[in-house]
Amino acid sequence: MTDSPESLLAERIAAIPTVSVAKVPTPLDEAPRAAAALGIERLWIKRDDLTGLAFGGNKARKLRYELAPAVAERADVLIAGGGVSQSNHARQCAAAAAQLGMRCVLVLRNGPRGGARQGNVLLDDLLGADLRLLETESPDETLAEMDRLADELRSAGRRPFVVELEGLSVVAYVECALEIWRQLRALDTTATHVFVASDGGTQAGLLVGSDILETGWVVVAVRPHPTDGDPRDIAFEQARLGSKLLDLPVEIPREAILNLQDFIAPGYGVVSDAGRDAIHMLARTEGVLLDPVYTAKAFAALTAWANAGRLGHDSRVVFVHTGGLPALFAYADELVE
Repeated sequence: MTDSPESLLAERIAAIPTVSVAKVPTPLDEAPRAAAALGIERLWIKRDDLTGLAFGGNKARKLRYELAPAVAERADVLIAGGGVSQSNHARQCAAAAAQLGMRCVLVLRNGPRGGARQGNVLLDDLLGADLRLLETESPDETLAEMDRLADELRSAGRRPFVVELEGLSVVAYVECALEIWRQLRALDTTATHVFVASDGGTQAGLLVGSDILETGWVVVAVRPHPTDGDPRDIAFEQARLGSKLLDLPVEIPREAILNLQDFIAPGYGVVSDAGRDAIHMLARTEGVLLDPVYTAKAFAALTAWANAGRLGHDSRVVFVHTGGLPALFAYADELVE
């Protein structure tokens, strides 16, 4: 007798080491008033904003896997970064480092809201991180500085670990797909669509999990960053990498990937009118807050699809809330009516 897809998936996920820095599984909360406002049958919010680590977010789920090697190697300094100063990933790395008894160095580009001691920047400071803001727009220069610091720390007798969210982070969202599937089954229902803010890595995990479980979900990712290439590339490559790590027979066709660039404007880290409306709508119907950079734009896409009839009255939608809430305070002037 062969294992069921659920058993196989759970077994492969459990075989990968983790470290306890996130509160999972996260709740799947129904949002009936928002569903009625959107004109769809049902809406659930997967609360990955409640994963812990200094206001939570999707990176905490990923760090469960990414930091297991750091603990195994007895690292005493985490080096993280690669994004702009209002980085949710950096904030959660700083919290994880504190929880694990490690020093944290954050190497970030001095991007949107970098000069304001507010939002994630304030929390980085409170968490004791050593914050290095670089005057560059180049991710490659940021990564090079992270490697240089790691070499410097090794020469000083420290044991640094550079956090790089790659294949193991995809496994985290395969795990999330399994959670959603089990939670919906407990409610004796299923979803038609899953919406998430993702450049591709988080989406890749949801796609792999959905494929193995044969859920039938349409996974719609909404990009926070523009790209000059094919917006499906990251999800395609990360899905292949995640499938290999889990030894699963999954090959997600590139043409089956929905990764939207339509809702980024007026730019990464800049509040959009549709995003502002999404924040107000969900806050005032369900008491759930979105962030202006990621989840607000993803929910704006969900709203646009509903308004255009791409989500019918019988649609049952899961919205994966990936967190980012500290950024709200750095955008107060643009969000208050």
